[in-house]
Amino acid sequence: KIYALDVVDGSQNWQSVATVNAGAYDGVVFAPDGDLIVGDFSKIVRINADDGATVWSTTRLCSVSSSCGVALSGSAVYAAEPVGGGHVIARYDLATGVRQYQSPLMTGFTLQNTPMVGPDGTVYLSRTQHNALTDFFYAFTDSGSALTTKWSLACGWSTFSEFAGGPDGSIYMIGTDYQIKRLDPATGAILNTSSGATGGSYAPRMAVDAAGRVFYANGVFPTSTIYSYNAD
Repeated sequence: KIYALDVVDGSQNWQSVATVNAGAYDGVVFAPDGDLIVGDFSKIVRINADDGATVWSTTRLCSVSSSCGVALSGSAVYAAEPVGGGHVIARYDLATGVRQYQSPLMTGFTLQNTPMVGPDGTVYLSRTQHNALTDFFYAFTDSGSALTTKWSLACGWSTFSEFAGGPDGSIYMIGTDYQIKRLDPATGAILNTSSGATGGSYAPRMAVDAAGRVFYANGVFPTSTIYSYNAD
């Protein structure tokens, strides 16, 4: 169950009718009216923010449990899903939960990252499994009737990762050298490269503030480090 607690005293306002199996990394995204959209290994659920009722629930497939979160933009919910030969980004309707269409195939077997959406509506996914032949950071354009590949760029392997977009539209990812790459969202061209952020099979997390400063936690054990970078 998901529980809603009163912000003042912590008392319980409601518990959800639906049960979910999302891990800590999957998290929750929110519809404009505050409803919770929860993606887990076998389904996506929309939970009413006022009373915990189930607005809709739809079945889906996920590659690896606890890495099945979804992204939301406008009227669309995006989920990464396994299909024959690899993975796709599937678009679901926010209002009804109906699966509408999917992206072209991204080759590869396992996937432990989730999609994100940039400021211009581009859908991104770091589709990695520790294989140079299949590890790419993908960008997709959603026309409202189809998802098409915008560009892709070889990237470093990561799991349970969070990447970021800047206020100027720049997109940040991890390169094959495990440095942060600042990308042109239109072409995927590398604009800048960081120094000092190192690691291997880890869970990097990024955030960008309103001034464009990039904060990066490399997730390396036992020497985890947080970095702060300017956009350049």
